[in-house]
Amino acid sequence: MFKQFLKKTKDTAISTVALPFINNAIKDYGEAKDLRIDSLNKKVEIDILLKGESEIIEVILNNYEVVKANDGNYITIGEVSVSMEWLDKLVNNIVLPQVLPEKKLRVPDEYSLLLQIL
Repeated sequence: MFKQFLKKTKDTAISTVALPFINNAIKDYGEAKDLRIDSLNKKVEIDILLKGESEIIEVILNNYEVVKANDGNYITIGEVSVSMEWLDKLVNNIVLPQVLPEKKLRVPDEYSLLLQIL
């Protein structure tokens, strides 16, 4: 029980630190309002308000893995789902295959320390 509490506290702290990184990455498209990491279940949930929209969409990354390689650190994503149906199809049918075919995101060096505690 205490171990789960510590893991949840760690996930909350990492979410707080990682939110500005996500916002910097998507600043041309919108703003991430909330980020929830569940490292026990390897799940990330991001609430995003896209520019020009009035409703928040939820993006869920399932089965993520932290990968350390010689050329840097990466996060690989197992599955992605988006609460808006057409956007879910766009992400999974076009964006991921063309932009991230390996479903692998390089983590900037300044955030690599976070990966050690994920």
